[in-house]
Amino acid sequence: MSIQNELVLCPFQKLICLGILALASITGCNPPSGAEGDAAGKSKLPKMKFHRPKTAALAAKRLRELHEALASEGELPKPIEFSMVEVIHGEGSGAHSHYYLESKWDPDAEDEHHGEMKETIKKHQIKVDPFTEFTDIVAWTPNIAAAAELSEEQWNEISQICEAMGKTLETGMKSGASNAEKREAYKKNATEFAGFIAKLESLVATTVSKK
Repeated sequence: MSIQNELVLCPFQKLICLGILALASITGCNPPSGAEGDAAGKSKLPKMKFHRPKTAALAAKRLRELHEALASEGELPKPIEFSMVEVIHGEGSGAHSHYYLESKWDPDAEDEHHGEMKETIKKHQIKVDPFTEFTDIVAWTPNIAAAAELSEEQWNEISQICEAMGKTLETGMKSGASNAEKREAYKKNATEFAGFIAKLESLVATTVSKK
């Protein structure tokens, strides 16, 4: 999700956004990662969200942790690693995939809706480096915050902060840059990021998720 596509939404639009997010959080049907589907020969997986914080407060906390590590002189945090199972149903252009964390995958649950369709299992190791994790959380935070007890004014401020952070990230950390180059770019804007994160922390400090 592009950070620049974040919009300032009215309460009704926020409810629609929450509905879409609820659907997206369910493991749905996706094109297969390999040659079983229309994208034959392509192995790129869809964007995984296993590192997505569950609450706005947790998002702000993780941004603070990553910021302190990236702005320091110490070693970069190691990438987060996930063992993922891809379950492919069907063959050819009609095939589709479901993705699960291996630790939460229930093979028996797959049989309920797919009848006699051919089933193929693939396992993937997913790595998320700290720069990608930071950028993803910045992009996701407004939608995560939409599930919290916030006023429209508070939510709009969170959205604006994340949009500003996203623009700074896009300017400083170009695609294809090395980790050393990305870190140097991050450090140049570390004071700005610290201020943004402090504002997020104050806005989400007392939030609770809506029932």
